Amino acid sequence: MFPDNIKTMRFLAMYYEAAGTIFKAQEIYLEILETTPEDSATMKRLISLCRHNDMTNEAIGMLNKYLEINQVDEEAWVELCDMYLAK
Repeated sequence: MFPDNIKTMRFLAMYYEAAGTIFKAQEIYLEILETTPEDSATMKRLISLCRHNDMTNEAIGMLNKYLEINQVDEEAWVELCDMYLAK
């Protein structure tokens, strides 16, 4: 396929996500983040995937890790607050 193209791999993961193959999508997102941990778009997709599939603790952990690197992302801070309040 296109293993070197991050955008293509992210779209493939989004396809699996839409098809309901959550664990395959998660696997692809994690694979992308292994090679490019600074990819904020992929990290946000993975956080969203976890949050919307009742993996709130994992989503909170990932969002905390994301915010250590991207401290000025206001939307991420709001989402983290929302997740803590929903617990």
